[in-house]
Amino acid sequence: MLFFLLMQAASVTAVPSDACVEAARSSRQLPALDAFLAGRRLPGIATRGVSQGVAAPSGATVAELFARVGQPVQAGALLGRLHAAALDRELAMLDPDLAASAAESAQFDADVQRLVREHERRQAHPELFAREERDAHVALLAGARARLVQAQARARSVALHRHQLEQQRELLELRAPMDSVVSSVLVHVGESVIAGAHLLELTPIVNAQARFAMPPGALGQLAIGTHVCLQAGDTAPIPARITFLAATIEPSAQAIIAEATVDADADPASVRALLPGSAIDVVPVAWPDPLP
Repeated sequence: MLFFLLMQAASVTAVPSDACVEAARSSRQLPALDAFLAGRRLPGIATRGVSQGVAAPSGATVAELFARVGQPVQAGALLGRLHAAALDRELAMLDPDLAASAAESAQFDADVQRLVREHERRQAHPELFAREERDAHVALLAGARARLVQAQARARSVALHRHQLEQQRELLELRAPMDSVVSSVLVHVGESVIAGAHLLELTPIVNAQARFAMPPGALGQLAIGTHVCLQAGDTAPIPARITFLAATIEPSAQAIIAEATVDADADPASVRALLPGSAIDVVPVAWPDPLP
């Protein structure tokens, strides 16, 4: 592909690209380039930066996969599901414990309420009860309250454990952490995976780049930071800036290799259309922004 670009660049002509240039200039009020490069369509390919892996949170089996290589996905999109039988069994075993601890807490709470009513009656009519009996009842009430506190602590512990397990099960739904493009699918449905195993690789949309070739006459006329726009088929122009320029001419085809990175505020829908490896046009638009 790179050799193809070099051969294209060696004979590139000044084909007007008014729509791309004007769209970029009007939205950013950028100064025009010299006539030699303004509006030229330079052949390029869409690339991506560093990929990010989606890993298994625990040992599990791949139950479903929805992601496909080259597919653009939005943040939060469901990519697949894992199934952990051991996790399901542990959750099922907690159900009786949760019910028992809730019933125990309810029973102890009822005991405390009954003893509180009796205590209030004794307080209201102390002449009807001996001092020893009143003291014994106070101790009985204190013991009931202590048992209630312990039962409630056990119930909270069981509920917390269940909540943690449910969170682990939620993590078995594989979701895209950011707007990205699926660059690799490394597993298949039915496969068993260990905790930490990479299942998918995603390339963030913000890492969208283009590699392109320029004719030798462009050397010295473009600089790092030069505004360009990327044109992929019928999509809207995508603003970018040159982030790499080869210092020398590629001898095999007498062309210069350069790279551009898409601006952070570019339209996400248009950027998702830049599938890695697809052919695009890179159109120089304006000089770099002046230094402050």
